Amino acid sequence: IVLVSFFWGLARLPLAEAIGLSFVAPLFALFLAALLLGERIRRQAVWASLAGIAGVAIILAGQFGQAGHSQDALLGTAAVLVSTVFYGYNLILARRQALLAKPVEIMLFQNLCIAVILGLAAPWLAVALPSDLWLHLVGVAMLSLAGQFLMSWAYARAEAQYLIPTEYSAFIWAIALGWFFFGEEVAWTTLTGACLIVAGCLIAARAN
Repeated sequence: IVLVSFFWGLARLPLAEAIGLSFVAPLFALFLAALLLGERIRRQAVWASLAGIAGVAIILAGQFGQAGHSQDALLGTAAVLVSTVFYGYNLILARRQALLAKPVEIMLFQNLCIAVILGLAAPWLAVALPSDLWLHLVGVAMLSLAGQFLMSWAYARAEAQYLIPTEYSAFIWAIALGWFFFGEEVAWTTLTGACLIVAGCLIAARAN
């Protein structure tokens, strides 16, 4: 659900905007960490998340303050927001899994489940991939596996409340990559929000 709804929305929104919407998840996950993991949420973690969400709010205000959005874009926004709810819970599961299993075990189980689900849907939904995209697909797969490994390794060594605010740093990459690959403009609101996001990550790091 997380992947399908997010990528469906991403196809209808600019990269930075879609990533920005997804950052409702870390704030949601922070309080789930207290509820489901029994973590005592420290003041620094709360301030870190508030700084991050403020940065996202500023960027989104700039994005939505531009030309009016089509109905397709609004549906994309709704899809990304649905994805964030499930992703917030996924962050909590990542911490639980990391305490019980090694990163390689977690990666194997997660990708095996995804392969089974997609395999069942393949007879109806699968589309042949053009030959010129296979190299890109391999690159994406390698980056995804590396990200899964590093996240599992990190969640085994630190509480969720310290790691969750660092999720906001992905917005910085979304801004840079969106500009580099797709020519998406970077507004002053985006840069201001990015500074707040970085500040939130630094607060979280100091809290640890």
